Amino acid sequence: PVKIYDVTKEAMDTAIIEIRKLVGMMHDNGLLRGKDPEEVASRVSCARSLDTALKGAVYLQECVPENLSIKKAVFQQIDQAMSKSGNGTCILGSSSSNMYISQFTSELKNRANCLVCHPVNPPFAIPIVEVVPAVYTNTDIVSQARDLLKEMGLSPAVLKKEVDGFLVNRMQYALLAEAFRLVDDGAASPEDVDVAISQGLGLRWSFMGPFQTIDLNAPGGVDDYFKRYGSAISRVIGAMDIARPWRKETVSKIHKAMRKEVPTQSRDARLQWRNQRLLKLAVHELNCVAQEEDAKERGNPATYQIAWVTAPKQEVGEQIAAALVDRKLAACVNIIQGITSVYVWEGKVEKDSEVLLMIKTRKNLIKDLISCVEQIHPYDCPEVITTSIADGRKGYLEWIGNSTRKQ
Repeated sequence: PVKIYDVTKEAMDTAIIEIRKLVGMMHDNGLLRGKDPEEVASRVSCARSLDTALKGAVYLQECVPENLSIKKAVFQQIDQAMSKSGNGTCILGSSSSNMYISQFTSELKNRANCLVCHPVNPPFAIPIVEVVPAVYTNTDIVSQARDLLKEMGLSPAVLKKEVDGFLVNRMQYALLAEAFRLVDDGAASPEDVDVAISQGLGLRWSFMGPFQTIDLNAPGGVDDYFKRYGSAISRVIGAMDIARPWRKETVSKIHKAMRKEVPTQSRDARLQWRNQRLLKLAVHELNCVAQEEDAKERGNPATYQIAWVTAPKQEVGEQIAAALVDRKLAACVNIIQGITSVYVWEGKVEKDSEVLLMIKTRKNLIKDLISCVEQIHPYDCPEVITTSIADGRKGYLEWIGNSTRKQ
């Protein structure tokens, strides 16, 4: 469960409404990983006080305005509420985007629990969270925060020390400064600078970082890259003046170019367009990851099992086999005739002629496979046992994976 607390009831009520909208949007875009949106939204409720919200909590996210005096006051209240609630283990994360956690928590009793956990907008589509501890932040708290964020499906990037601008903004500002310089010097228009990123570097950067990129841009990796291009890079960046002031004339030129592309009255629609694009990109990323994981599983013997089922006669065996294959619960069913079974039933030793089904399937489908057999099988206690596959021909194992459903 998640508790929301704000000093005004109106803000909390609005938050609940917006959260329900976002959960619905994430569900519509396939980002809830099969979970029921109503059930997910029902986990969020409002707390009557900060003390109540903190009671039993494992993680707190502060989301107040980027104002030092406000953050100091809020964290003092959080610190006091920690003591009142008897909760001394809660992770205290701040959404600060440009202030160190040490600027507003250094004098707190529970300062060792404090760190920056800065999400990037819009957080429902962009998984990165910058984790920035102070020198006094408990290392266990940092590890717990990182693990919890990963468990929530986010991508924490942990800084080893406090640096101005953290990680995302430092890199973003460096690129922005050079983009500004190119326009300021008349070397490129604002429109062409944007094209260079949106239709060039940004496509690679949507799934690869800068070091991953250069590692593939030279046959021998990073070492080879700098041997080949290091001097040229030094020549280019040596002449850069990215710390120049933001000249009003150039700022106005860039602003006019943006308003030509997106008039002021169309800004809200543009924001919605951006969010939808990012949602589609997030869905694409999830699908790619799922496909890559499935490809690994398809060639792994541990993914599969053999299920063994006996049936009273050939016709019943064929009926069960057809149902399993049709529902993609099995890739192949071998029906072995001429089996004699000797067994105890209701206190008597019995002997019958049966057929034996050897069923090739995925391990995670066994539960559904058993259910299917139970629906069709005439026995009161049908036999379904499984054995693991230690090894096998990779191509055949992959064929089993391709011929059965994933879950």
